[in-house]
Amino acid sequence: MTNTALFFSRIVVTTAITAMIVALALMLIDGKKIKAEINRDLGARVCPPSHPIYVEIYNYSFKKITGANFSMELKSGGESGNLLHRSNRIFDKEVSPFSKEYYCYSDEYIHRYIQNKTAIDVNERPYNFNINEDVENGENEASTAKINFSEAIGEVNALRDFIKSHSVKVTEYYYTY
Repeated sequence: MTNTALFFSRIVVTTAITAMIVALALMLIDGKKIKAEINRDLGARVCPPSHPIYVEIYNYSFKKITGANFSMELKSGGESGNLLHRSNRIFDKEVSPFSKEYYCYSDEYIHRYIQNKTAIDVNERPYNFNINEDVENGENEASTAKINFSEAIGEVNALRDFIKSHSVKVTEYYYTY
């Protein structure tokens, strides 16, 4: 065997062994992660105001995740207790290998918080707007619609206050395959 053939055979064997070690290491790594957030500047911006808790599962493994069961804690400021009425949740979306999925959640506490803040805000600052629009193929008939922006603006303000004063985290979880 010539020196060149011996050199190339060593490169092939070394590359094969390295590839097997990397593949084995990737299979042993637990590449799953679950996170929850309410920050509208991050992932939670995709969630509607009615369901402001954003939960995302990352699956950087070779197995498909068919779902997850998890618990969350919602806290306000320095309070130590969990404010959620139901902390155990189900994530019922499949997460393919090397991908991620999200789901938006809410709770009775959040609905009451936003409803209470909205009621106060609406009573303080009512916003009404009248519009006239032509109807029926450009005919000169006009209809007046009264739109009350108070509730929508109140909900947005209440959600903003909620986000500033609360934090959420996932405490326990397990995945199904």
